[in-house]
Amino acid sequence: MVDATKAQPQYPPPLQDVLRQRREAHCKALWEEVERLTQAAIGLGIQRVILFGSLVWGNPGLTSDVDLVLIWDTPLGFLERTAEVYRRLLPQVSADLFVYTPDELTRMAHTPFIRRALAEGRVLYAA
Repeated sequence: MVDATKAQPQYPPPLQDVLRQRREAHCKALWEEVERLTQAAIGLGIQRVILFGSLVWGNPGLTSDVDLVLIWDTPLGFLERTAEVYRRLLPQVSADLFVYTPDELTRMAHTPFIRRALAEGRVLYAA
């Protein structure tokens, strides 16, 4: 005889459970990629890595990505250095990598984007 009082798993599982599991898996993948990208950036000679966005704010969702400000003292122009960082780091999840020189960061410190990234971001590495 089957005990009807025991909770039986639902098939298919409720959508909220599926979404929660996917969100948790996606969040785990994002954090793993943050660690990998940080280590790769250090190997490239980047002086500072700052994480900002939904991962820092604690509200990542299924569409969240990795948002990093990277400070790299290089003679390469903005587009060339950004392309080089993407080429060398090869993000495995959706990632926005903002690559600035120390001088550019100083000049842009008053802009809302940089001001918020610096104020609310988490420094993952600083040489």
